[in-house]
Amino acid sequence: MTKLRWHAGQRAELAQLLVEAKLLSSAAVGTATLYHFQTGEDEIVALSTGQDNVVLVSLQPSAAPARRRIDKDTTENKDEADSEH
Repeated sequence: MTKLRWHAGQRAELAQLLVEAKLLSSAAVGTATLYHFQTGEDEIVALSTGQDNVVLVSLQPSAAPARRRIDKDTTENKDEADSEH
């Protein structure tokens, strides 16, 4: 499951997003406004509370998948055993 990351920001950060990112949609709810942005391959949701506060929410990048270490000696011994049969 993808995790969310969020942080509280200032109105200046929202203003920067409005200039630099693509605004996909927005909606006003009471004194708050919800914005949906596209920045490159990432999407950000911003909630402006009508004060000087903004909450920014985005998807946390997934960690690289864990790789198994294969012991070279083990694979060589297996290959030799397979060739004997």
